[in-house]
Amino acid sequence: MPKPRKSLISLQDTPYYHCVSRCVRRAFLCGSDELTGKSYEHRRGWIEDKMLALAKVFAIDICAYAVMSNHTHLILHVSECEAKNWSIREVLERWHRLHKGTQFTEKYLENKGMAEFELASVYESCGKYRKRLCDISWFMKELNIFTWTGMPIVDERWIGFIGTGFIGTGFIGTGFIGTGMATTTLTGQALQFGNVVLVGFIRTGMPI
Repeated sequence: MPKPRKSLISLQDTPYYHCVSRCVRRAFLCGSDELTGKSYEHRRGWIEDKMLALAKVFAIDICAYAVMSNHTHLILHVSECEAKNWSIREVLERWHRLHKGTQFTEKYLENKGMAEFELASVYESCGKYRKRLCDISWFMKELNIFTWTGMPIVDERWIGFIGTGFIGTGFIGTGFIGTGMATTTLTGQALQFGNVVLVGFIRTGMPI
């Protein structure tokens, strides 16, 4: 029986997770459609740029990734301690790079005078944003929403058929982490002539 993702992700056990997000209804994320001859190669850079941008906002590092024709693989490392050390201003600035926030968080960042109840609202919002910025579900949600609706429209309306959820598997022990990173990369290398458009390693300060 399937379990809710909140019961599968436990940062107390491991901060490393392999996440897979897949398109449905035979939609193409990128690569080429052999039946129609249509190429979606122009999407490759957009996906990678969004991944890298999110890694700079979230307290989540991308250890390895592979972008296939209809799904993505990401091995992520959650830096929960990093998020706990952020100041209120840094949390709000990071969140505002993704979303508007509230009128009080905007007012706080503008260094305007604030009443006590306004500051209380800012502190409450900061706590909520801090948790989201080290949450894998929120990271994948932001990536999937972008691939669903946020890409530039070049040749047609965007696919709209990428699953909003994802599959997450934890790695316990450095041996499993290394194996997972190697498998992710080898998956791409073995299929590099079959619509694999991006395979890579990224290191953003995460310990391995």
